[in-house]
Amino acid sequence: MTNWSSPMPPSAEATLADGGQGMAGDTRTAVLDRIRDLPEVASLYEFAVVVNAGHDQDRIVNVLFQLAKEGAVELLTGNRLRRKNLPNM
Repeated sequence: MTNWSSPMPPSAEATLADGGQGMAGDTRTAVLDRIRDLPEVASLYEFAVVVNAGHDQDRIVNVLFQLAKEGAVELLTGNRLRRKNLPNM
């Protein structure tokens, strides 16, 4: 089982070093759209829709770590997240 409350791995910071622009930005938009469609506390398994839409699973995880670092979401035990202060789009 993945512990989503662990610190962001260095590779995640490198992937999003461009501030979420480019291909990572497309994934960021898809992840934020999905989070907005979910209840305040939701299972991370709900992001299968984003994977099925063609987004890379590693990029999705990196975006989630970045959003947690920004305070937009809180990653909880049990593969869940809590929506907090999502950025406006």
